[in-house]
This record gives sequence, structure tokens and C-alpha cells, in this order.
Amino acid sequence: MRAYDELFAMECTIADNAGDWPEEAAVPPPAEWLAQSPAVAAAYARRLARDGRFGEAKPLLAFAVRGFARSGAAGALRAGIAWLVDVGLHLGDVAEAETGLRFLQEETELPDDGGDSRPDVSFALGRGGFLLGLSVEERLRRFEEAAIGFAGADRRERALAAAFEWKRLSDAAEMPVEAGASIVRTMRQKAAWHPAYLPHAKLLEAGPGAAAQEEAFGACAYYRALAEALRLRLTLPTLGDAELDREAERAEVARRDRFPGDLELQAEGLLRAASRHARAGRDAEARAALAEVEALLPLGLPPEYRRAIARAAALVEGAKAAPREGAPVRVRCFGELELERAGEPIAAPRWRRKKAQELFLLLLLRPGHAMPKEHAIDALFGSDAEPDKAANQLYVAIHEIRRALKESLGWSEGAALRDGVVSLPEASIEEVDAEKYVTLVRVADRLQQDQPELSEELYETAAELYGPLLPNKPYLEWLDRRRDELERLQSRVLERLYRAALRRSDLARAERYARAWSELDPHREEALQALLKLLTDAGRRSEAASLYEAFERRLRDELGAKPSPETRRLLGASISVRKM
Repeated sequence: MRAYDELFAMECTIADNAGDWPEEAAVPPPAEWLAQSPAVAAAYARRLARDGRFGEAKPLLAFAVRGFARSGAAGALRAGIAWLVDVGLHLGDVAEAETGLRFLQEETELPDDGGDSRPDVSFALGRGGFLLGLSVEERLRRFEEAAIGFAGADRRERALAAAFEWKRLSDAAEMPVEAGASIVRTMRQKAAWHPAYLPHAKLLEAGPGAAAQEEAFGACAYYRALAEALRLRLTLPTLGDAELDREAERAEVARRDRFPGDLELQAEGLLRAASRHARAGRDAEARAALAEVEALLPLGLPPEYRRAIARAAALVEGAKAAPREGAPVRVRCFGELELERAGEPIAAPRWRRKKAQELFLLLLLRPGHAMPKEHAIDALFGSDAEPDKAANQLYVAIHEIRRALKESLGWSEGAALRDGVVSLPEASIEEVDAEKYVTLVRVADRLQQDQPELSEELYETAAELYGPLLPNKPYLEWLDRRRDELERLQSRVLERLYRAALRRSDLARAERYARAWSELDPHREEALQALLKLLTDAGRRSEAASLYEAFERRLRDELGAKPSPETRRLLGASISVRKM
């Protein structure tokens, strides 16, 4: 009797939770519950689907649907079929999904029974409506209904999933901004009194490609992975970074392994591979990857992927036919300034005015290679410069940049001043190593918690890329600030690599990074402590004592300070013995 009471209590909890598995409930539930209760089976299947475990979710949903049909629970039946359709679409079970969709389409024409199934049904019709010949506009309307319905029932995670699907379909179809007025307004109103809906509103109001805000999905592992895959495809290819592409591809492989059989994650990984092969000039491999994506379309891959396939195919053709003259350049700022095009070095511009060269370097090291006119004037001439005179000098520098870049690089456009913003032509710059370095670190930071191994690999790539920033350039206040910023960033990267190696007990690697950390930041006591601890633990106390004494002298001579007692304790008797 007690077991029945517990099962009944769980069914009541699930009903109060709009049919979803309660977050606080243990998983997996007892096997006998899954065998006896369609409600428990359906709720736990939803939890599995949320985590991308579609193959496990499908038989539980099929069992639940049969149970709901026998009991005459119309609302639960519709919701169960809607979830079964969604899982089928993920797995490529097109025939079953289409049968379920036709049933749901007929059901939507009946009066609403006041249940909670309507948003689930709308979501399924949005996801699979292309199998029924529904237009993009109709599918968007369905996603909008789903997002608003889920929000009204306070099913935040599902509301975010529906908003995500609406956003990426809208972006793929290049719909006008006003098409989303209703859903945006609803989410704004919801967010006004419930802050948990702020990610929903921000997602919908952002520009194209913003559907890839994977951090907003919290515990929903599948949508977080899909959003991140979209971000990798939409954002990282603009960096032109082959090494980063390899890391991103590894991440895609890992995700495909974690979510086996999912069509969209397979497609995202293949599109990434096609892009990577195209940029490397491997046309045959790129075309093969695109052919694999096209083969997924009849299995239920949404038709909006045809646009992505077409764009990737255009990239293959563009990479094959790209002219050398005036093509984008890669710029190296770590070390001596170096430029290259199509893998071959090219001569740096010849400057007639120092301020033009300084402005060129300033813009190269800015995000998007642009900055407000006032900030450029402050950096070049100082905040106390006479405004009119400084503005004239800025125009002269811009004109000189245009001349120099046209002569040396063949650019039809050089620097420009539009709407109060000074910029270089972004399309003409494939990558700047300092910018790439910062991007690598930021991506690694974001992946550190969920994917520590990939994060560590990206940190390693960044650490190897780093070097002194334009060391042959004379003192410039803005350049010195940027050098300091990058040095602090590299110090943090080396510290994280040291700690990651230490967690794996890879002492040789830990020592290498601790030593590099200490050399980069010679006054940083934590860096020295890390190195001393490794050396003393390895019995290399004499070497540790020499490093300590050099550090002690450096602090005394340069800063008038002393090492902390904690650092001295790491050496113990070694220092005393050497000083006797």
C-alpha cells in the first residue's frame, strides 16, 4: 500500500508540474513506476529528451501514449504524441513523426479542452510542420503560440526552447523584425515582473545569430549543446582560425557522441567540417561533408538547413576562386608586425606619417577594427589636445592610411570615418593574432565548467600564440595599456593550465606552466609558490632555494618588499642551509 501511495503522490506532483518531471525528484524513478504509470513514464521521458537521450525517451513515450489512449486522457494523449513527434524528428523517424503530426493538426481544429497540451502541440507543429507543407510563417506562428503558452504556464525551460526555435527559424528565413512583435512584447511583459524570463526577451530582441546564446539554457543539456553548435558555426568561422576550427570540430564530435542520432547536431558538425575544409582548400572533403548534410534532409532535417548548405557551398566556390590581389590578410602583432596573404608573407605598408601608422595599429587591435572618433583622438593626441586641430590631424592620418594600404595591399578602401566611427575594412582583415588570442581565451572561459578538456586545449593554443605585443614600437600610452591587459590575461591562462595539469597529476606539464607563469609575472608570489611547491615535492630543494633567493632580491631591489612568510615556509630548512 505504501508503494502505491508513493506512486500516487508522484503522479500528483507531475500533474501539478504541467506533466514535467520535478527537478527535485530522484532519477531514474523505480522501474515498476515506469511500467505501471503512463504519467510517470511520460514525465521521465521528457526529462530524458531534455538531456538529449532521445533513444531512451522514445519507448517510454510510446508506452505512455498507449496508456493515455486507453484511459481517455485527451490532453495527456495530445501532449504525449507531441513529445513523441519531437523525439522522432530528432532521430529521423519521419514516417512516425508525420503520422503524429497529422493527428495533432486535426486535434487543433477541435475546441480547446482547457488542458495544458496546447503549447506542446504547437511546438511539435512548429518543429515538424514542414512535413505537412506548412509555410515558414505558419511554423513561426506555432512557435509563438508555444512560447506564449509555456510562459503562461510558467514552464520557463520549454518557453525558452520555443523562443529559441522561433528565433533561429526567423533568422534563417530572414524575416523582418516586425514579424516578432507579438512574441517579443509578451516576453518583455513577462520579464518585467519575473526576472527569470529576461533571457527569453533578450534572445528574441537580439540580432541575427543571437539564437546561439547557449548559457541561457541552464540545465537543458540538448538545447544548450545545439545553441553552442550554432554559435560555433555562425561566429567562429569569421575568425579564419584553422586551429580554433580543429578545437571546435572536436567539440562537435564530442556532442554528437553525447547525443547520438540527433540530426541537427550531426548537420551542425558536418557544416563546420565543410567550412573548415573549404578554408583549407580541401574542396573534395568540403563537398563530401555537404553531401552528407543533404542526405539528412529526407530523414527529417528541417528545410531551413538548405540555406546553410547553400552558404557553405558558396564558401567552397568562393575559396576556390578567391583572387589573390586585394584578398584578406592575416596580421601578426605578437612580436614584429607581420602580414601575410594566402599563406605568403607580404611587405608591411610604408608610412609617411607616424600618426597614420599609430592609428592603423590602434584600429588593428580594436574589436571589429573600429572605434569612436573621440576615443581615437584621445589615444593619438591626448585628451587635452585642441579639438579642431586634433580632428584635422585625424583626417590627415586617415587619408595616409588609405594611400599606404592601397599601394602595399591593393585595398580599394582603407580607413574610413562614418557616423563618428573610425574603422578599417573588416572584410579585408582575415584575422589579427592578438584578437584571436583573446577570443580563444574567452571561448575557453565559457567552456571551462561544462567541457574542461576542450577548455584546456583552447587555453594551450592561446598560450602558445601569445608573445610580446609589438615590442619594437616606442612607448605609446594606449599600446602599453593593451600590453598590460594581454599580459594579465596570459598570466591567468598559465595559472589555469598549471592547475589543470596539477589536477591530473601531470607534474612535468604543471612545472612547465608554473615556470612560464613565474617568468611572465616575476613579482607574482603565487606563481613562485606554485613552482617552489613542485620543486620541493620533487626533492629539488637546492634549485627551489636559488629561485627563492633571486625572487627575494628582486622584491627588495625593485619594490622594497619582502616575500611572505608563507613563501619562505615552502623552503623550510633549505634556505638556512644555503646561507650558512
